[in-house]
Amino acid sequence: MYAEVLPNLPRLHTTFYYEIPEELTDRLEIGHLVVVPLGRQRVQGIVVAIDESHPLGDVKMKSIEYMVDHQPVMSRCQIEILVWLADHYCAPLGACASLMLPAGISQIADSVIDLQEGDFDVTGRNQIRLVGLLRERGALHGRQLDRVRPRLAWRSATKNLVRLGILSQKYVLTPPTVRPRKAKSVMLAMSPSEACAAMPNLGRDTMNAALMQQVV
Repeated sequence: MYAEVLPNLPRLHTTFYYEIPEELTDRLEIGHLVVVPLGRQRVQGIVVAIDESHPLGDVKMKSIEYMVDHQPVMSRCQIEILVWLADHYCAPLGACASLMLPAGISQIADSVIDLQEGDFDVTGRNQIRLVGLLRERGALHGRQLDRVRPRLAWRSATKNLVRLGILSQKYVLTPPTVRPRKAKSVMLAMSPSEACAAMPNLGRDTMNAALMQQVV
């Protein structure tokens, strides 16, 4: 099966096709947030369509790497609206999609890699270095591995070791940087008639009287 994916890039005008890996065939739905390779980078993208037949003939296509969250981040209706917006206003698809995504969802996806219990024999320089580093430091994020071992090809090593049951890999999103906006409000603790009756005793020049006039 194949998926049409809109990478979460504001200036992007087009979608791309990817092969759906076997482990996601029965789980992936329209609206899911996935991580896909795009050029030399990995980006988040929204699945906008799913097709059982190869949409590009014999052209070899890359595969979706993983699904970020089990719940879709966008409905079919929202996808139809963003396509209409992009067509009607000649706007980038990515910019229209960003209007409908939850705040903070565009954060970069990461993975947590941990060593399973037991004694394992690993081969290959990258695998040995990766297992040794995890034994020394415990579970690490992908960003941490990029920072502490920039020349270590840990992604391909992790993929092989996860298949062998030596490592576990859990995909996570970085927390949103936005916070709910809060506003203070006041309300009467008595009926409006009682408040009006009490106002003469507050004095016209006091802050309490001015506030009471606004509330009433």
